[in-house]
Amino acid sequence: MEPRDNRDSMVSHPRDIAAFALQRVGGGVALVFVTSVEGGSVRAPGLRMAVAADGEAVGFVSNGCVESDLVAAARRAIAKGAPASLAYGRGSGRIDIVLPCGGRIELLVVPVGPDQLAVLEALTGDERAAGTILLGPGGTIGWAAPEAAAPVGGWAFALHPRIRLVVVGSGHEALLLARLGAASDMAAELVSPDEPSLAAARRAGLPARALSGLSSPVALGADPGTAIALMFHDHEWEQRVLLEALAGPAFYIGALGSVRAHDRRAEALAAAGCDAAAIGRIRAPIGLVPRLRDPNLLAVSVLAEIAATFQSRFTAF
Repeated sequence: MEPRDNRDSMVSHPRDIAAFALQRVGGGVALVFVTSVEGGSVRAPGLRMAVAADGEAVGFVSNGCVESDLVAAARRAIAKGAPASLAYGRGSGRIDIVLPCGGRIELLVVPVGPDQLAVLEALTGDERAAGTILLGPGGTIGWAAPEAAAPVGGWAFALHPRIRLVVVGSGHEALLLARLGAASDMAAELVSPDEPSLAAARRAGLPARALSGLSSPVALGADPGTAIALMFHDHEWEQRVLLEALAGPAFYIGALGSVRAHDRRAEALAAAGCDAAAIGRIRAPIGLVPRLRDPNLLAVSVLAEIAATFQSRFTAF
């Protein structure tokens, strides 16, 4: 697996951070874990940075308050070949480094050695796998099944796949939502019966594939980390997409249209054999903000609803 852009210090998904570390392990690299947060913080506990021996780093733990000092500390840990515990903010004694939020973060910097290579390879091997990163107090790192218990004196960090966003539809709303999802580090894809929409998505660098025929399978390939958003004004395309979506484990299914349009949609799905519980999974009208008519704001509204649903369903990174 390649990190999304290993020149971009703002990559934030633990798998991208692990991929950078795997690339740089030959020259010396350290992983940086946030182990505790008190008060306000930009990031939750977990794998948050990787720092190479030459000072190149990806990820972040604050809004720029501590990263320079942290990179220097990580380079010292790499040179010594030993983990380093750090604290910033309230009660840390580092009066020259202030966290404006008034909180405290504690970190463990772990130089990567031969014992960690298998874990990095496991982390980067399957992008859709959920699991748990186990961190021991002495810097041991493990990869285990979801909800595994922390080692004695150590920590367990849940790792979920990045959100996979499947936008099914046509026109500006569908394209803008897919583009915004990709810009938000989601694995976004456009599925559309409309060739101009597909061509525009491909020009923007988005994965795009054709939806052909009203009765052909869609092959959504949904897993529990998938969000499916139907962005059709022509609702005749929807039923077979929704039947497939509702049969799968996607954590979010939303559909564009008015309350009246959704009532008709629900009636058609019930006639096709869907029960009320399945139909109730559909977020419609789609988005957090009702009655938006601007395509850009609608895309933001839908993405916010997807984020809120993900946050309520899964433990945050």
